[in-house]
Amino acid sequence: MCFFTFATVCVVLFGLGFLFKNQIFVYKEKKFADFINRFMALYNTAAKVHKERLFAELRKIKSKDPQLQKEGKLRILEVGCGSGANLEHLPKGSHLIMLDPNESFRPLLERNLQKHPSLKLERFVLGKVEEMSSVRDESVDAVVCTLVLCSVDDVAAALAEVRRVLVPGGKFIFLEHVAAERGSVLRALQWFLSASRLWPSVFCGCILNKELDKLVKNAGFTTLDLQPVDIFHHKMVCIFYFVRSQLAGIATK
Repeated sequence: MCFFTFATVCVVLFGLGFLFKNQIFVYKEKKFADFINRFMALYNTAAKVHKERLFAELRKIKSKDPQLQKEGKLRILEVGCGSGANLEHLPKGSHLIMLDPNESFRPLLERNLQKHPSLKLERFVLGKVEEMSSVRDESVDAVVCTLVLCSVDDVAAALAEVRRVLVPGGKFIFLEHVAAERGSVLRALQWFLSASRLWPSVFCGCILNKELDKLVKNAGFTTLDLQPVDIFHHKMVCIFYFVRSQLAGIATK
């Protein structure tokens, strides 16, 4: 009788899950967006100096769009834009295409954009970086990416898409967490948390131990500047310990 009751409960729960799977998915996406919005506020504190140094490269770029060049502005695509954690680092007057696979980020992004009135949102694109066919070939001066490639299944395809949408001479600017030093305790922990799916299940598919430097080097960019970064912050070591090993990069098409 107990087994019959247990089986009945399982069937009912499975049926409810199937019936309301879309609502459950939307709920999870919204909660994840809210969590990441708060997480990125803390991350920006830990990574502030590194982001400032990296994004300063944007101010050296001249747009290939005649009108924007005349106005001294850029067209920037940010992939995995989230709620707009990088807006404060973008050059004033920039025209933005913001891409993210989670629709729940859009209202948070629009709210944060209100704090940066000089930035112009051309459009929000709902989609993945490895499948952004709605963004035209050679249409953006720079692509920005932070803490995104860890959750991309096909990084090579994503980098190929980045190259496709960049104008000749355009810049791909990124800051991503990567596998820690070989033989380190941190690398072993990253491997366990990723292989066991404990970390990806909580952080929306994020893999801790990707060796992104190899993938970027093989992506076909004409020049590449990679700098290892440690975002250790003594006040937030518990939060950021597993992602403290990061890679800052500037790639030119």
